[in-house]
Amino acid sequence: MKKMERIWAIVALAALLANALPLAAAAPPPPGTVVISNVNVNRNSLSGTVANLSWSTNPTSSCDSVTYQVSGQSSHTITPPCKVHAASLTGLAVHVTTTFTITATAKKYNPGTYSSSFYPTDVSTSKAYESFQYSLPITGGPCGTIYYQETVTAQMPGDIEYDPTQAGNANHYELFDVHMAFNGLGVPICPGSSQVITARQTFMRIWVLDTTSNVNNWLPAAVDPVPNVDTGGYPGHIDWAINLGGTVYGASFGVTLGYTPPSGVTIYPTWWNTPYPDGWWYESSLEIDWNGAMQTLANVAWPLHVIDSQAQYRLGDQVLVRVGFVTTLNVWDPSYGWIGNDLQWGVPGIVMGQGSDNNGGNNLDQYTDVQMGTSSGPGS
Repeated sequence: MKKMERIWAIVALAALLANALPLAAAAPPPPGTVVISNVNVNRNSLSGTVANLSWSTNPTSSCDSVTYQVSGQSSHTITPPCKVHAASLTGLAVHVTTTFTITATAKKYNPGTYSSSFYPTDVSTSKAYESFQYSLPITGGPCGTIYYQETVTAQMPGDIEYDPTQAGNANHYELFDVHMAFNGLGVPICPGSSQVITARQTFMRIWVLDTTSNVNNWLPAAVDPVPNVDTGGYPGHIDWAINLGGTVYGASFGVTLGYTPPSGVTIYPTWWNTPYPDGWWYESSLEIDWNGAMQTLANVAWPLHVIDSQAQYRLGDQVLVRVGFVTTLNVWDPSYGWIGNDLQWGVPGIVMGQGSDNNGGNNLDQYTDVQMGTSSGPGS
């Protein structure tokens, strides 16, 4: 009997040990993973080739690295000191996508990673400027081929500004003026003739396209161009300022607005503010009916309203501004008025700041970004 008791005791002890062994040999809990959060990219710089990156980690003692790559180029890696969670990315390209990955390591933790992408933007206080000269051959007249000539010019601030201090006011806006000028030079149908082929009508038109978000209605056209029918003429400036890291950069250009000839001209301003094919937003149209002068000159600025409360969500967006000039030509006889058939021609669309023009040195800004700042000028 005692022998059996000893056997059962041994069996019980073995069972107890068998149950205890897994507890004694249990693996330690798996390490956590470094958490990367609050990633912020300041993609704005004066040149558009630098971006500042910052982030947080848990634990904060992690040692981090950033690997980034400009699209189409080789990658680069930055390794800040441990506990430093910021890096400056250099050698970037304006509006070219940059991808980056943050890797954070710490003792007793698995590495954490965070990946994203952005495109850098530049602060431009230059003006976007375009100017083109055209010579239209007109054939079939009594004295052979003659040439009607005109010059069209447009300029605007290099970037579009909104005031962040006014973003809470739904009724507040900045003025973004597009300055447009037209110079048409008529030509006699024969040498010495009083009958001339000249501009009967001129149409000036503006479109915008937010290529980043395809949201365009935060930039509607104002009611009238400057000068409107009542003012007749206006000398002034178009001014703007951009805030970058606490530093304010400002710029301006002068404008002298008016129409020549000053009398006998009818003006039909139309503000459309409607969607247009291919994502464009049709802002406005100005029709000028001339009185038959040999030379016709128009110099206007059309104010667009940058609605601060809406534009705050478009920060950094790339915006294209397109201007159009279309002329209706006819024969003007001082005794009988317009006596010919209308011939319409012109430049239906010039994207500001893109492509070469007659003043290539002034073609300064290819990327019109939405920036924090203020803008003003002649407008209604």
